[in-house]
This record gives sequence, structure tokens and C-alpha cells, in this order.
Amino acid sequence: MAILIEGLSVVIKAQAVIAKFPGGWPAFEASSPNETLCADNELVRVGFMTPDDVKLFVDTLSDHGIQYLSQGKSDDLVIVDQQKGFCAPCDWAEFGQVDLAGHPEKKISACRLIGSNQPQIVLPDGWLYESSLSANYKFVESDQVAEEMEFIRHDNGVDVYRDRSSGKEKYVGRVTNQVKVSALSVEIPQGTDPLKLEACRSFARMMNTLDVSHLIPWLADDMTYSSQWVFESIQGKEAYVDYITAKLETVRKSNSQVWAEIAH
Repeated sequence: MAILIEGLSVVIKAQAVIAKFPGGWPAFEASSPNETLCADNELVRVGFMTPDDVKLFVDTLSDHGIQYLSQGKSDDLVIVDQQKGFCAPCDWAEFGQVDLAGHPEKKISACRLIGSNQPQIVLPDGWLYESSLSANYKFVESDQVAEEMEFIRHDNGVDVYRDRSSGKEKYVGRVTNQVKVSALSVEIPQGTDPLKLEACRSFARMMNTLDVSHLIPWLADDMTYSSQWVFESIQGKEAYVDYITAKLETVRKSNSQVWAEIAH
């Protein structure tokens, strides 16, 4: 099979994710920095729109042992430009343009593992050609942004610019410096066991400090963790600690502001 390539895509060997990322695939999927994630069981792709966000993501992967370059060649991952292809020599994948569902007027870029012969293209959940980068793509060199584009606002993780030549708004999805706010609500009835309340406080301390050590004493060795963000339940204290540590590290790398409080 093959995976969609748009913008600047980080393409990773699926086996490297499973073998090296703490918590394996469930943790990697849960910590994906945006909604562009797609995978074909051989390759995994996450897309970005700026080099700074690519570097942040690749540096995070490197911290977990998933390496970009080895002796000048792509190792566990490769960066792929939607228009130009591989940004470094790569001898384990191939890049090209194909017709989407047999429609010549709908060209998309794709990447697949060398030797794969399945024609299917895997797309991110909810992806539509009409609103995609494949249909609406414009590349501006970093040193020409001020000349060609006027910055208007930052809106929910997206930088909005006005194209000086056409007057149209252009959108750049961002990860770096994006602030994500989440709320965790737990009902604590009157007369609740003080130990349960302290456990909630320990979870809050973990989120506020991005340090899992606050929560570890409260975890049972045979615990089970289930969430809408993971495909399968995580079994055991050690597996959960690996999973949540990876998530906390991703938050730290993204410079997001996170806090948790006990509310009444």
C-alpha cells in the first residue's frame, strides 16, 4: 500500500515505531501532534506545514531512538516534500504522484515501502480532496513570507495570512507554540475517601509538572488503562508509565501550557 504525502511529511518505518517508541503504537498514536496521521502497516506518516514543526517532531522521535539520518542516508524515517520528494537519500521507500481513485484531475503525492505492490492509498481520517493541500497548495520560501504574505491572526493552532497578490486568505497549521487547553472533570461526592482525593491531586501534580513520578506510587502493578485515545487497553503499571511518559514528553517539547486543578 501507500500513504498520502502533503506539505512536509515525516514518514517513519512502522516497525521502528513499534520497536522503539515508548508504549509502542498506542502511545505513538495518542501523542500524534495533529490530525494528519495515517499508516498502511508498513509506513507511518505525519504531515506539517513549516520546517520548524518538522524539526520539533523529528527531535522528539530522536529522543526515543527513532533516527533520521545514518551515514548521510535516511534511517528510521525520511522527510518528504509534497512537490520535490525525499529531502535526504532514501533506499527503502519510493515517492511519486498518482491519480486519486482513477481521476486524472485529482493528483496526489504518495509514498510507499519499496517492494510493496498494493495499489491502495491510505488517507487520514476525515481527509477530503477539495479542502486538502493537494488541491490548494502554495509554497513560499521562508525569506519571502513577509513580502508575499501578510500575517492576520493565529486561530486555534492555525496561522492565517493574506496573500498580497490575490487577496485570499491562506492557512498554515502549526504545532510549535500552539497552546492546547483540556479540562478533566471528576465528580467527588461529599465524604469521599481522602485517599481517592489525594490520588486525584497526584494526577494533577503530574500534569502540572509533566513528571510521572507523582502518580507512580498510586498505580497497581496489574492496573488496566482504557481511553478513547488508544486502540487497546494498556495492561500493567510498567506499560502505562511508558505510555504516559511519552505523552508528557510530547507536551514538554511542544511548549504547550498545561494545568490541572481540583474543582468543586
